Amino acid sequence: MKKHRFMSDEERAQQIDALFKEIKMSNHNYKDVKEPASKKVEVVSEEQFKSKLIDRIDVYIKQINKNLDIIDEFLKHGKSNEVLTNLWQKSVAVKYLLSNIRSEVKDLNDINGGHFEIQIIDLEQQSRRISKEITDFMRSILEQK
Repeated sequence: MKKHRFMSDEERAQQIDALFKEIKMSNHNYKDVKEPASKKVEVVSEEQFKSKLIDRIDVYIKQINKNLDIIDEFLKHGKSNEVLTNLWQKSVAVKYLLSNIRSEVKDLNDINGGHFEIQIIDLEQQSRRISKEITDFMRSILEQK
């Protein structure tokens, strides 16, 4: 049987950095991203950039909702170390995505009438609820041992 372990902070940071570097490369408007000389940089208008960013945030929100659904399913099954590891990784991923979306959304709320702000508040409430459930779940396991 394969042994599962928690990812180190460094491994988690590397995975997350790689994801966001990929996203930044697709936007072409970030000054801190170094493009290869042979690659042409697409010049986009501010409206196109905002539109791409809004689309990206929608994708993040869908990913977060999917992770929250998976966490709910994990909470319904077993108490193995594998389940606990998956719960922890999913909850960390959700919290990290929420914090990054929060920073992106600050600039976009005036464009979209606060639409994302409402969704993010709802996602944060779900995330807090699930974090509490995970903590309670883990505490109950530790008390049984």
